[in-house]
Amino acid sequence: MKAATEIFLTALALLLVACIEPRKQTATESQPRLVEFNRPGIPVVDIRILVKSGSADDPVGKDGLARFTSKLMLRGTERFNRDSINNRLQLLGTELDVKVDRETILFRCKTLRENLDQSYELLSDILLHPSFTSLEAERIRTEQLDEIDNIIEDDGRLALCAFQSILYSGHRYSHPVEGIKSVVKSLSATDAESFYRSNFKSDNIIIGIAGDYPDGFARKAQSDIASLPAGFKKLDRGTATPVPARKVVLVEKENRTQNHFRIGNIVTYDRTNADYYPLIVANAYLGQHRESFGRLYQTIRTERGLAYGVYSYLEHFEQAGWSKLPSSLIPWMPTYRSIWTYPKSINTEFAIKLAMLELSKLADGCLDSASFDKSRLFATNHFAFQHETIAQRMELRMEELLFGNSGYVDGYAPRIESVTQSEAVDAVKRNWPIDRFLLVAVVSDAQAFKASLLDSVTTIEYPSGATSTGQEDVDQAVKAFDLELTESDFTIVKAADLFE
Repeated sequence: MKAATEIFLTALALLLVACIEPRKQTATESQPRLVEFNRPGIPVVDIRILVKSGSADDPVGKDGLARFTSKLMLRGTERFNRDSINNRLQLLGTELDVKVDRETILFRCKTLRENLDQSYELLSDILLHPSFTSLEAERIRTEQLDEIDNIIEDDGRLALCAFQSILYSGHRYSHPVEGIKSVVKSLSATDAESFYRSNFKSDNIIIGIAGDYPDGFARKAQSDIASLPAGFKKLDRGTATPVPARKVVLVEKENRTQNHFRIGNIVTYDRTNADYYPLIVANAYLGQHRESFGRLYQTIRTERGLAYGVYSYLEHFEQAGWSKLPSSLIPWMPTYRSIWTYPKSINTEFAIKLAMLELSKLADGCLDSASFDKSRLFATNHFAFQHETIAQRMELRMEELLFGNSGYVDGYAPRIESVTQSEAVDAVKRNWPIDRFLLVAVVSDAQAFKASLLDSVTTIEYPSGATSTGQEDVDQAVKAFDLELTESDFTIVKAADLFE
């Protein structure tokens, strides 16, 4: 009965969005692409201006410039200073922000339909006539330096950023979007203006508009952005290849009672690859973000209480706001897979081994039919909530243009439904080998933790309220699981030295 209800709800969600198809607009080679969802009666209008540049386009020696430039643009234009922008937005009830990732800069504007003209006046002036004042640049520098410090303070972010930086060493993804401190200190308004002129090109932009807006508005926005010069030139990203063996980097930070760790590798698939959809199902089985039914969550959290959460990611992931859903429009090419959790220090080695044992078992075909069916059903149902609103659907259509796979949204459900159990297992074998990985862990005593991973003893301390009864056989298998690490596989770095 429950399964039937889930299927019904999914079908209903898909039916509700089926009638909301984007208006396809043509564009000349120098014009921005346009995705429209005109829906009369919706009280708000959502606008997205996507620049197909990001921190990967930071010039050499200017790490963090994409974020610096984009934030600075919101601080003043030729007509409006920072205070007038903020006051107008507050009076209009308009939300306006910018998000920067490796490959994208995304301006997001949400306004009441009756305030569309005034809100768009601000947005278009920010995009077309930013002022880049030195006073605001100084303020942005200070804020950005604080953001880098926040990475070091937050163990979860620290583990992830260190994992990404090390994994993509030699590639333009290797530095955080926020940059490194020694460079950010020197960024100037002149640097920002130079980045703007190189990347804010009419042929490097996708526009998305959704809601109740008048006829001609979308064309006006497209025409306005088309007034920017054309001729964008993408920088060479460098080489990013999977780690060929085992590599462990221990990030030493004092007084850690928990150890956040990430383990994974660069992958060669993307959404156009045949393995992508079987891996969605396999990943749902291992453990979707913030979902409790995944195998990793059940074995590490539910059965043993070793951590509050443990999750698996088949590609770069960032949570959308307070939801459990993935953010859109943040492509990594190539992307990476990872497993993340944060057990007590005494149980970290056991948790690493248990996660790798579960991945090994999945690759060996230890996936029963009931678990597979449940994971496939979840993957189908979960996607419906990623495009239940017209703003979400607009972003996914824009994402199709980024990834070059125009059939992603419409083809998702049938592709997932056609995945077989053997296809999921085979895709894991091909793409998630257990003998090639990068492990990054934030630990208090790196030398002691290194010694514990190299010796033959693995311990587990069950927390109060948890019991080993019924888990003895698996616990012994975990303790006996050989990560096959050697002395040469390890590197130790100080957290305070990262991103300096």
